[in-house]
Amino acid sequence: MTSKLPVDDKHMTFAASEETVYEQHQDVDLNDVYKELLPTLGEIEQRKRSSQISNRVKDSQELNFHDLYCYDSNNEPIYFHTFKGKIVLVVNTATQCVSSYQLRQLEDLYQRYKHIGFTILAFPSDSFHQEVKGSDEYVADNCRLKYNVSFPIMSKIKVNGKNQNEVFKFLKEQKHGWLNTKRVKWNFEKFLIGRDGEILYRYSTLQKVSNKIEGDIQKYLKDEQINAAKGKNRQHIDKADIHRIVYI
Repeated sequence: MTSKLPVDDKHMTFAASEETVYEQHQDVDLNDVYKELLPTLGEIEQRKRSSQISNRVKDSQELNFHDLYCYDSNNEPIYFHTFKGKIVLVVNTATQCVSSYQLRQLEDLYQRYKHIGFTILAFPSDSFHQEVKGSDEYVADNCRLKYNVSFPIMSKIKVNGKNQNEVFKFLKEQKHGWLNTKRVKWNFEKFLIGRDGEILYRYSTLQKVSNKIEGDIQKYLKDEQINAAKGKNRQHIDKADIHRIVYI
C-alpha cells in the first residue's frame, strides 16, 4: 500500500497560475518584446551625444552654441547647428509667472526681426515656485493660444541645480549674471547669441524687450553692415593693387 504525499495547496495554486499566464502569452513574439525593451539606435546616439556635451560643458571654451541640442515640446530633438547664421534669443519662460506678459513682447520682437534670420527659443521651466504646470504639449498650446506665440517652444527643463539643462549650463558658463553670478535668478532671463554662436549678452528679467534687447539687436545688425562694407572696400583695394602690379 502506497502512502499519499502531502498536498501543498499554495504550490498547486501557484503552478496553476503559472500555467494560465503561459497560455495567455504563448503567442507573444519575443522579438517584439526585445524591441520594446532595447533602446533604438537614435536613442543610443542621443545619450552618447548628451554625455559628450555634458563633459565638454565643463570646459566650455571648447564648446560652441551650435554644438548643443535640446528637445521641443513634441520631444523631437532640435540640433543647434541648424541655427548657424541666425541670431538667437534663448529665454526661460513660465506661463503662470507675473512676467508672462513678456511672451507677447517676445512675439512682437520675433515678428519684427525674423526676416533677417532672428529666432527665439523658449524653454519652459518650473524651477521657480512650480510656475509651469501641465505636459509639454499643454504648455506649448497655452503659449500659442493665450499669447499668440509662434516661435519654437522646447520641453520643460531645470535651469539651476543638479538636474539643470545642458544648454543653460553652457550659457551660464559663458555669460555670468548680475554680481558675476552664474545662477539664473528668475523666469524670463535671456541670452542673445550671434550668427557665429558667440554668446553676446545676458539679460535679467527686469530688462525690457522693447528697448534694451531690441537696441542690441539693431546694434548687431548695424555692425554687420559696417563690417560687410569694410569687406567690400578691402576687396576693391586688393583688386586695384592687382591691376597696378599687372600694369607695372
